[in-house]
Amino acid sequence: MPVLDGLCLAQVVQALAPGADLVMMRGHPYLCRAASDLLGPGVAVLAKPFAFDDLLSRLGNRDLPVPA
Repeated sequence: MPVLDGLCLAQVVQALAPGADLVMMRGHPYLCRAASDLLGPGVAVLAKPFAFDDLLSRLGNRDLPVPA
């Protein structure tokens, strides 16, 4: 993103909607733990590439369409 990176965007969302659950996708797996520690509870951090089932398990029991 030209103005904010994903971590900064997540922090903005947390400031605007403190109770929001977030799922962050990172292209660098070694930074996932650092992002998770920085953003705190309520944020799931997935390393790319990830399986669709991994995403669903992080989102919990929500009725989401399965990709074709």
